[in-house]
Amino acid sequence: MELTVQARTAFGKKTNSLRKSGFVPGEIYGRGAENTHVSVPEKDLVKIWKQAGENTVVTLKMEKETISVLIADIAMHPLTQRLRAVDFRRVQKGEKIRVHVPIVLARESPAVKEGLNILQTLNELEVETLPSDIPHEFSVDISGLLNIGDGLSVKDLMLPKGVKALADENTVIVTVSEPQKEEPLKAPEPPVEGESPAEVPAETQEKAS
Repeated sequence: MELTVQARTAFGKKTNSLRKSGFVPGEIYGRGAENTHVSVPEKDLVKIWKQAGENTVVTLKMEKETISVLIADIAMHPLTQRLRAVDFRRVQKGEKIRVHVPIVLARESPAVKEGLNILQTLNELEVETLPSDIPHEFSVDISGLLNIGDGLSVKDLMLPKGVKALADENTVIVTVSEPQKEEPLKAPEPPVEGESPAEVPAETQEKAS
């Protein structure tokens, strides 16, 4: 995947005009190189981001230079959902890196038809691998989960060659649990006859002189 970027000279409030013209301010950082300020066409970035996510290597083309990166962070406007800024992380060929790979549940568990809950407790897994070997996602087949207590852990994942999981192998990914029961609201108990809800201190009466 390739993305063409330009060197950026606008900073601070000036980046607002950059965004209005259809570009997103970006930053390229990484070990062994100075940070590089870039502007990225928003439409192209949206397209690449949907395909690559944050764990697929993207090649940035800037003038005569090409840089291999991961999309490390995306900032979005809370109301318009337009991209506000992007950070790219440099990756070096042959150098292992640590990334978080999403975990998705595949197929359907028969336990759901029995009214039980499927609880996913781990949504992504941190791994160490070469940039070229980063999985796009881990797909977990839950069709074998039948009864309460059934589950799958990190050790049940089929990791590609060269990919090392950094979580404990017994870390639970998904499990079958009982459905939560909603307790009916209890009506307040009426006061016992002869008792008042709260004691009211009697006023002291003045004696007539």
